[in-house]
Amino acid sequence: MLEMEQKTAPANARPAGAAPVARLGWLKGVILTLFIAYTATSLARLPGVSVMGPLVIAILLGMAWRGLMDIPTDAAAGIRFASQKLLRAGIVLLGMRLSLSDIARAGAIVLIVAGFRSPWR
Repeated sequence: MLEMEQKTAPANARPAGAAPVARLGWLKGVILTLFIAYTATSLARLPGVSVMGPLVIAILLGMAWRGLMDIPTDAAAGIRFASQKLLRAGIVLLGMRLSLSDIARAGAIVLIVAGFRSPWR
C-alpha cells in the first residue's frame, strides 16, 4: 500500500489571490483617510466653521463616518498606515515650516533632544 503525501501550506500562507485583495484594502483605507482629510480642510475654509480648524473637523467627520457607516475591515491596514506614517510625515513637514532663526533661538540642545526622540526609529 502506497502512502500519499499530503502537501500542507504553512500556517501563515495566504491564498493565491490574497495579495492583490490586501493591497486593494490598504488603498481603500488610505483613500478613505485622505477623503476625510480633504473634506475637513475644505470645510475649514467656510466662515463660522473655520474656528474649529481642520484637525477637529477631521476628527468629527471620522466619528460621524464610524457612527453612520461601517468601515470596511480590509481598509484597516490603510487607515493604520495613514494614522501612523502619513500623520508623522505631516507633522514633520509642518515642523519644517519653522524658520531657521526660530531654530537658532531655541538652541542646539533642542535639536539634540529631538534627534534622540525621533519617531522614525
